Amino acid sequence: MKLVIVLLTHIDNLPPARNLLLSLTRLDVQVSLITMYSAALPREIKAANNFNIIDLQSKESTNRIQALGKRVLRRKKLRKVIKTITRKEDVIWTITDYDAMETGSLLLNYRHVMQLMELIHDIPIFDEIPVVKAHIEKYARKAEMIIVPEYNRAHIQKAYWQLCETPKVIPNKPKVEEKKYDIKKISSDAAKVFQKIGNRKIVLYQGTFGYERVLDQFIEAVGLLGKEYCMVLMGRDDIEVRKLLDKYPETFFIPFISAPDHLAVTSRAHIGVLSYVNTSNIRHYDPLNALYCAPNKLYEYACFGIPMIGNDIPGLEIPFKLNNIGQCSKLTAEAIAMTIREIEENYDTMSRNCKTFYSSVNIDRIVEEIVRELKEK
Repeated sequence: MKLVIVLLTHIDNLPPARNLLLSLTRLDVQVSLITMYSAALPREIKAANNFNIIDLQSKESTNRIQALGKRVLRRKKLRKVIKTITRKEDVIWTITDYDAMETGSLLLNYRHVMQLMELIHDIPIFDEIPVVKAHIEKYARKAEMIIVPEYNRAHIQKAYWQLCETPKVIPNKPKVEEKKYDIKKISSDAAKVFQKIGNRKIVLYQGTFGYERVLDQFIEAVGLLGKEYCMVLMGRDDIEVRKLLDKYPETFFIPFISAPDHLAVTSRAHIGVLSYVNTSNIRHYDPLNALYCAPNKLYEYACFGIPMIGNDIPGLEIPFKLNNIGQCSKLTAEAIAMTIREIEENYDTMSRNCKTFYSSVNIDRIVEEIVRELKEK
């Protein structure tokens, strides 16, 4: 049995895909990886003896018509490659809902593992025409296995699509090496920020900015705590973060750093921020997607013993309370500031618990069990 993995998203934008592929490099299974961005793959994947990498090599488009034409050609090429390299006993593993849509009805002819990064009902064929759906639930019902990143999402997805089996869970835990990072070599921007910060306690938010990530109240809360603390934002330099920086000029910003080098910044944090607000404005994702979030940041903060603070949603409240690794707060500056003070009172215990929490999940073992199950079918 061989795994034919379809990954049409840039790996820097999909940490769980990186985690999965790295785990597979350590297993006794042959992998054919079909991608569009092979140059961005980690060297461990490029050098893996059990990996064969096939790059569809699609260049950037300058307009929508060109993008549509390239998409049609890429889809044809993808399906042709799959037909050429896939045998009856092999398994096509689509990493995202988009990958499943682009592979299409071909999935009905082969063994299939459908992995989902987000909680969805369906995916539109074209973002500009959201009412025209791909109906990927028909592929899900025929798949040998569905994989999601969070326990509650597994049961919700099963209910949405009336699946016979509950999806399996691979948590979004990255493999993190706790080590000293040379920040000057990794990011001169980050090095300059740390020089300005000095010994102040860093309250860090890392990730995307926008509708689903309410950060104003966290920034204002840090301001209430005095000069001992500072707020640092790390992510892509876009219009949303610029709005925050214009509004709160005392906030520090570090531009996006590719994984795993971004952990050089993560490791310096004193408290980690997670913010997920229910909204219907995020693409085709279900409104419950944010409430049952499955952030890789949870494990990245935890690895370095960094207690966390977040807004009150099940996806954060449950792991925080079960493991005593953080606290949720109402989304007001005063409540957040008070919660940070409470974390400080229990900081050492929470920090130890964070490391225990990180060590409690073994992604390699989970992936190994899934591969073993596929081989035995």
